[in-house]
Amino acid sequence: MGTGIYVHVPFCRSICPYCDFTVALSDPAQFGALASAILQEAELRAPNLVPSTLYFGGGTPTELPGELLSRLVRGLARAAAGLEVTVEANPESVTAEGMRRLREAGVTRVSLGVQSADPGLLRTLGRGHTLEGARDAYRAIREAGIPTVNVDLMFGLPGQDPSRWEASLDELLSWEPDHLSAYALELNPAVPMARALASGRLRALPDEAGEAQYSRLCARARAAGLEHYEVSNFARPGARSEHNQAYWSGRAYVGLGPGAHSFRESERAWNVRRYREYIRRIQSGESALEGREDLSAGQRLLERIFLGLRTASGVVFGELPSGDREAVAEAARAWAPRQNLEWVALGADRMSFTEAGFWYSQGLTADFIAGVETAAPPTSISTGGSFREN
Repeated sequence: MGTGIYVHVPFCRSICPYCDFTVALSDPAQFGALASAILQEAELRAPNLVPSTLYFGGGTPTELPGELLSRLVRGLARAAAGLEVTVEANPESVTAEGMRRLREAGVTRVSLGVQSADPGLLRTLGRGHTLEGARDAYRAIREAGIPTVNVDLMFGLPGQDPSRWEASLDELLSWEPDHLSAYALELNPAVPMARALASGRLRALPDEAGEAQYSRLCARARAAGLEHYEVSNFARPGARSEHNQAYWSGRAYVGLGPGAHSFRESERAWNVRRYREYIRRIQSGESALEGREDLSAGQRLLERIFLGLRTASGVVFGELPSGDREAVAEAARAWAPRQNLEWVALGADRMSFTEAGFWYSQGLTADFIAGVETAAPPTSISTGGSFREN
């Protein structure tokens, strides 16, 4: 099935108040050293790997100069034929020349972090671009000839009333993107925006308002010809993200760069988060790995269920480990009829959530998993620890 490569570039021009990722303020003096360290790590950990997909996330990968990022793309793609190569970008870091370089290097997808088309909400989110800047960035990506363009959007934001949400949807869908990723605001209690909400400086949007926005999003995306293939992702036919689908199906991937995670068979590992320490370790010939864990068969099964239920395809019983298939199918046949039939779809070979059920999927999944733990063979489940999302 192949192994994907994920590359983490932590640099951002500013840190958004809702962000809890492994990020750092841009440090141009370290750009070259980071790129060299990533290439060196790839040679140490996966010297013969020809990746099935290549994904640059962050942070903001396009904070790196176009020439440097192109060198990384070429060095890690290893001349793989027909490779999907994705680069995340923020509008303020997109230039026409940079996009041309990426296209020439083999980049096939750019994911543009727009988040909102509302000037006031862009300020609330601490974004470094304007609406006009986002439009210009999208145009530059298209004109460079990048085949597939995704735009990121957020909903459930403080102060985001229905009219402001409709305006953002109207704007971004009018660009006719190939792919749309839309995420509800979720905050770690330690980030600045969470503290602002706790102190009353910002007012949280009620849950029912977020649900209404999600419902409207689904309807508008469908009308625009986008397939809803995962809880937060919509795509034109043929434009789904191969890299992210590999995550959801439990395939292996190698993570390079500070804070990057890797997964192979039953082992998950992760790199040291601080970029200077990451560079130091690689330059001195040390491992950048900070930790690892071995997942039991039970943990892997529950993770496959959790991730599968995020997708429109759902959990396909025949794709589960042979010893667990019938137990999971039986649990589904017992559980599904007791749920709201507008939310859950049960077939002979799979169980999935409907589009209406996606909004409730977190709670529904937790409830179903509890039933699986009861129904599945003890040899699969009892050896496992607590389930957690990748």
